Amino acid sequence: MVANLLLLTILLTPIQKDSLKTTKYKQFHEDRFLVKMIIKLYQNTISKQQGDVCVFEPTCSHFAEQSVEKYGIKGIFMAIDRLERCNPTAWRYANKYYPVVLTKKRGYKLKDLPEWHK
Repeated sequence: MVANLLLLTILLTPIQKDSLKTTKYKQFHEDRFLVKMIIKLYQNTISKQQGDVCVFEPTCSHFAEQSVEKYGIKGIFMAIDRLERCNPTAWRYANKYYPVVLTKKRGYKLKDLPEWHK
């Protein structure tokens, strides 16, 4: 009887560890999904009313979406940093830290990608 319980415990232990990893993995993706939905809500409501006020390409909300998708929690901090830098004084750093690009619909903007902030 005791031997059967020990054998059963040994056999079930790896399954339980794998299920815990899956739960953490799912929870992480659910958190990412929640942050991305908040960003989408912002893009579809407030951003449309403000118009084109971002000096960067891609816009700050698109930057946040990309960085959260690629880097997870670190991407949230990258997005906060980007929001702090997004103001008219950022043009002082044109061609020094940020290249200037001409976009079709938005005119001249400063290029800043999530991959540059690893």
